[in-house]
Amino acid sequence: MKEVSSISKQQGALFERWKRATQGELILDGVVNEEKYLRSPRQLLFILKEANYQGSKGWDLKEHVAQGEWSSTWNNITRWTRAIHEFPDELSWESLSEIRREERVETLNKIAFMNLNKRTGGTGTANWKAIKDAVREDECFIRKQIAIYSANYIICCGQGVADLTTSVLAPQWDWQVTKRGVWFVKLQRSRHLISYWHPQSQMPANLLCFQLADAIRELEAKDNR
Repeated sequence: MKEVSSISKQQGALFERWKRATQGELILDGVVNEEKYLRSPRQLLFILKEANYQGSKGWDLKEHVAQGEWSSTWNNITRWTRAIHEFPDELSWESLSEIRREERVETLNKIAFMNLNKRTGGTGTANWKAIKDAVREDECFIRKQIAIYSANYIICCGQGVADLTTSVLAPQWDWQVTKRGVWFVKLQRSRHLISYWHPQSQMPANLLCFQLADAIRELEAKDNR
């Protein structure tokens, strides 16, 4: 286990270099609570495209996620995280269907998350040109941020996010697919990158949750053979 505070120090130093390189402020993200992240049974990193936020730069999303704000995106990520952390037990949908704020606080403090585009906030409709431009200019910083967290599962939330993430990390990766149709790349033992739906997808929340949980259960079973 990494020394507590090492991740926070690394991401803080990275963001300072990132801001100097862009000559501006960033919309920050990362590990919500380092100690709880490191003590969780599986380290999960969720990658999203950009913050749904139109205010000033220099905003730290971690503070708001830690307080359980914004149910629209984070209820599903709470469900996914809870289901995955409970392995080998299998949670019922009844226990996951209603997510209260205090449940978001408890669960989301155990994850890491990051947006590919930290330069500007977005709206409900993504400006993919702006996102791709930001990724092209910041790819070395994105690569370093992902490496800091040493996550067991890097979950790309949306096909576009998965495509951009792999373009930064390794375009030649050999993608595989689980029995239930979830695409993944095996990075090394017990570490995988997964291409998955965005948490605000129009799919029913129960299907979104259990398809991802089943995929990770399958990957872990293969690793343990």
